[in-house]
Amino acid sequence: MPRPLLDDSFAPEVRANVGLLAFARFAGNTVYRFAAPFLATIAAGLGVSLGRLGVALAIGELVTLSAPLIGRVVDAAPRRAAMVTGLTIVAVGATVTGTAQALPQFVVGLCLLSLGKVGYDISLGAWIADRVPWERRSRVIGLTEIAWSASLLLGVSLLGALLALTSWHVAYVTGAVIVLCAAVSVLRHLPHEPARHVHHAASASSARRAAWPVVVTTCLSMALLACSSQFLFVTYGSWLDDHFGFSAGGIAVVTFGLGVLELVAGVVSVGRTDRWGKERCVLIGTSVMAPAAVLVVLGSAHLWLLLPAFGVFLMGFELAIISGMPLGALLTPGKPATGLAILIGSVTCGRALTSIPATAWLESHGLRWPATGAVLAAVAAHLAMRLRHAVAQPSVTKPRLAEVTRPA
Repeated sequence: MPRPLLDDSFAPEVRANVGLLAFARFAGNTVYRFAAPFLATIAAGLGVSLGRLGVALAIGELVTLSAPLIGRVVDAAPRRAAMVTGLTIVAVGATVTGTAQALPQFVVGLCLLSLGKVGYDISLGAWIADRVPWERRSRVIGLTEIAWSASLLLGVSLLGALLALTSWHVAYVTGAVIVLCAAVSVLRHLPHEPARHVHHAASASSARRAAWPVVVTTCLSMALLACSSQFLFVTYGSWLDDHFGFSAGGIAVVTFGLGVLELVAGVVSVGRTDRWGKERCVLIGTSVMAPAAVLVVLGSAHLWLLLPAFGVFLMGFELAIISGMPLGALLTPGKPATGLAILIGSVTCGRALTSIPATAWLESHGLRWPATGAVLAAVAAHLAMRLRHAVAQPSVTKPRLAEVTRPA
């Protein structure tokens, strides 16, 4: 990894492996995000309505409510084994989804995909928390979170082009092969480590009681942030197809452009979040999202306004989500994987609860209703983060020594 990004003050193991781990996350994110822009094409291939496919997406997301349980398992397991297992499940899920000829099999594939992705993301976040101090953690997390925007910029766009040339079945299976290759690379190159057992200076029960207001407000803010994003992300491709006559190739081109903007916001987050403050960057991101979503409402029938507004909206979301994810490691002192799991579960639950109304509203009322939902959710996420700041106490907002554990 280039020195301007991670200098010698970071552990050699982090500098040597963060690029590989980010690529593995890129591969998993690509197959995970692939469906949303091409819902109309997939629905037609399965012979179902857009609304029924929205229900399928919601079911796939709801599987991630098991994230807190996964977090407990990850906290007691070797990080490498947990990451490889997560990636393998993603590859299996993408294969099941890609070979689906009917909606039930497609749903099973989505469930496996979501389960594996959550497992990998939690394991990766815990691996970082083990090795990087809190005050510099956003830089490393930001580098791995750029895989989210890069998956839209490159991964989803390339699979979309493959869809235009072949079919969505081929695109999914191709993605599964890439994820499996990433899993093998992580297994081969990441050093083995034994399972760890973290001991707390304070009891778990007292830590939970002290942090309860922070846990609730943090999870609420991030869940609403995900709701806001999902309202537009699962509808824009179908809207371009239905209202403007875009082909799968055209949607792939638009997706590439949106990915560029997401990537720009990700790079800003990598360089600035630790300096500006994690809460502050979430507030900045939501402050950008809300007015941009208003412009989407106003410009839903005009491409010249719709696409730039949606791009700015995604930039705000990328800044907010990257900046907010490190807060998860503080939710359960001494057990970063469990805290990250709770936060990731909140985010994916927000997506799940939004997928059904977003696609149903698009079918019955057009893009304006989902975009209005995005506005309201962004405002609510902003207010919840401000409330978090108000209720947080120094004892729970600052990491304890046990929260930055080191490899034995």
